[in-house]
Amino acid sequence: MKNIYKSIFILVLGLNLAHSKHSLSQKHLLSILPNPTTDSVKENSQFSFTFDNKIIEDSIKTHTITIKKKKSKKQGIVGAIEIQENILIFKPSKLLEIGTYHIKVNPIKLEREIQDNTKKRPHPIHTKAIRFKFKVTEDTVTLVALTANPNTIALSEHNSTTLAVLAKYADNSTLDVTQKATYSSSDNVVDVEKGVISSNDSGTATITIGYEDKTTTVQVEVYETIEGHRLPPEPQNPDATLLGVDVNDNGVRDEVERWIYKEMPTYHHPEIERVIAMQQAKADQMALVDPTNKEDNVLDAIHRADDCWWYYEHIKNIDDSSVEAFNIKLRDKSFNTKNRLNTYFEYDYSLRGRSFIVTGEKSTDCDININVIK
Repeated sequence: MKNIYKSIFILVLGLNLAHSKHSLSQKHLLSILPNPTTDSVKENSQFSFTFDNKIIEDSIKTHTITIKKKKSKKQGIVGAIEIQENILIFKPSKLLEIGTYHIKVNPIKLEREIQDNTKKRPHPIHTKAIRFKFKVTEDTVTLVALTANPNTIALSEHNSTTLAVLAKYADNSTLDVTQKATYSSSDNVVDVEKGVISSNDSGTATITIGYEDKTTTVQVEVYETIEGHRLPPEPQNPDATLLGVDVNDNGVRDEVERWIYKEMPTYHHPEIERVIAMQQAKADQMALVDPTNKEDNVLDAIHRADDCWWYYEHIKNIDDSSVEAFNIKLRDKSFNTKNRLNTYFEYDYSLRGRSFIVTGEKSTDCDININVIK
């Protein structure tokens, strides 16, 4: 009797082995990566199944591929499925914990080649189910680098954005460690937690990100906006040189631009007055760059800025004293040091002996159409 039971047990075991072997060595399946018999499977692995014919997309469903951890009562793990001609790629929806897993690929359909002597579309090929088990072991591949994307961020005040942190290993694999990394900021202009950066007041900060024994940094600039205009940061030493600091390279010194939007007195229509003041400040800066007035470029820019003021005065019925007050205060700001004032006098001296024709103000004298500004 024992011999009979032993024969039945061997027969069942043999059938199970044959079924397992058949599922991996079926007719239309060319390869599986990672190879479940030789390759190690990491916690962030994705699986690819290559067939000998093109995959019919309609045969692929959400649960075509599932993974279930051995002895786990949780539901199976699904994930994203991608089709590339004859390759089926499966990326689990979460990292795989250390342990043994069973994977199942339900039968799918493949396109069958059309014979030359018939116009009928042949019946599709039906694959057999694929089943195998694999182990996820502790990842011992060396971590070689940590990167953050983006690594420079410009953010307006009281706003937020996100970044992604990737760990790169010696085998060229990568792992998203945004949620696992540690974060610190050099300044309280920003707060950062799990890849989310929240800005406070304007300023700059360096965010240091760490994972295992690697670190990387992200540079953050928090800027002010007024009426939709992005202000440059406050310069540290604005009067150290003749031309000063212009980090946004718009032709206006940063401290002058900040003064126009934050401190300059306005009288009637602040949005328009600031736009014209920026045009005038840019023209004044040109006088510092080219006090010899080559080809009259500086003169033309200053005349256009003045005429834009007069055009604004005309269409808004503003008295002359307001415009004159603007010109005086803004030029005092533009030529605020002895060196800058002497350079402006050099430009003014280059105009000696010349006469000019007043052509009258017009809208085209303004760099920006002020008629459309509310």
